[in-house]
Amino acid sequence: MMERIVDHYHTAMELGDPRTANWPFMSTPWSTLLLVFLYVMIVSLGPRVMKSREAFDLKAILVIYNFGLVILSTYMLYEYLASVSSTPGFNYWCQGVDPGNHPSLLRHASVTWLYFISKFIEFFDTFFFILRKKDNQVSFLHVYHHISVCLLWWTVVKWNPGGTTYFGASLNCFVHIVMYFYYMVSALGPKYRKYLWWKKYLTSLQMIQFTMLLVYILHAITIKDCTFPRWVLGLFFCYGISLLILFANFFAKSYINRVTAEKGQKSN
Repeated sequence: MMERIVDHYHTAMELGDPRTANWPFMSTPWSTLLLVFLYVMIVSLGPRVMKSREAFDLKAILVIYNFGLVILSTYMLYEYLASVSSTPGFNYWCQGVDPGNHPSLLRHASVTWLYFISKFIEFFDTFFFILRKKDNQVSFLHVYHHISVCLLWWTVVKWNPGGTTYFGASLNCFVHIVMYFYYMVSALGPKYRKYLWWKKYLTSLQMIQFTMLLVYILHAITIKDCTFPRWVLGLFFCYGISLLILFANFFAKSYINRVTAEKGQKSN
C-alpha cells in the first residue's frame, strides 16, 4: 500500500509542468507544507507568547509593508494582463495551458509563480496581528484563507501555470490593490481614518470577486472545446463557494447584525 502511494506521488511529480519543475518551492510540495505548518504553529503559539507582553507598535513597518503589497499586486496584475494579451489566439473565456516556451507563455508562468510566492509574504498579515495583540482578527476565515490559498496555487504552478487561471489571479490582484491601500492608510494613524468610510465595502468587493469567479468558472465548464483541466476548474469552484460563504457570514456578523442590534438598542 505504501509503495503504491509513493509510486503515485512520483508519477504526479513527473507529470508536472516541465517549465516550473525546478523553480524554487516547485520540485516537491514539502517546502510549501513546511511553511504552512510553521504558519499554523505561530498562529497557535503566538497569542500565548504575547499574552504577558506589551503589544508592539508597528506603525512604520505596517505602512511600508502594505505599500509594498500594493506595488507588488499592481505589478502582478500588469504582468497577467500583458502576458495573456500578448499570447497569440488566447481565449479569455477558457484557455488551456500551453507548455511551450513562447515569451508570453513563460511570462504567464512566471507571474503565476510570483503570485503563489506572494501568498507566503501575506502570512505577515497574521504575524502583525499577533504582535499587535489583535487576536480577534485572526479568525477561522483569516487562517483558512491564508493556508488554503498557498496549497491551491502550489498545485496550479506545479501542473497548470497558465491558461484560464489568469482570471482569478488578476481579479484577486485588483482586490488586493484596494485592500492593502486601505490598510496602508489605516496604519498612518487616527487622523487619516476619516477617509476610510468605505471599510465595509471591502468585504462586499471580496464577495463580488468570488461571485464573478464562480460565474466565470461555470461558463468555462460549458465550453466543450476548452482544454483546461476540468478538475482544476472544479477545485476553484469549490474553493470559491467556501470563501463566498465564509465572507458572507463575516459580513452579516460584522455589519448587518451589528446595525440591527444598534437599532434595537435605540428603540429601547
